[in-house]
Amino acid sequence: TTQYKCSLKFGSDALGELCCKVSGGWLDLCSSHGVLEGDRAKFSVAHYFASNVMYVCIYPRINVDTYLKRSVVEL
Repeated sequence: TTQYKCSLKFGSDALGELCCKVSGGWLDLCSSHGVLEGDRAKFSVAHYFASNVMYVCIYPRINVDTYLKRSVVEL
């Protein structure tokens, strides 16, 4: 497991909704794992009272063109 030291800054966006800015090692994480603009990320925390670790799961965008190309390669 690779660890990336990141900083989080919470606030509100123009609509008053909660937003979070991730900085620091985030660029290294994205570069190392091929994360692209538009990819979705899910963040989770296990045992938040006993840990300062946050887990990230990246969901790459898969559009029809990407799906078709991948299907052709797999055949």
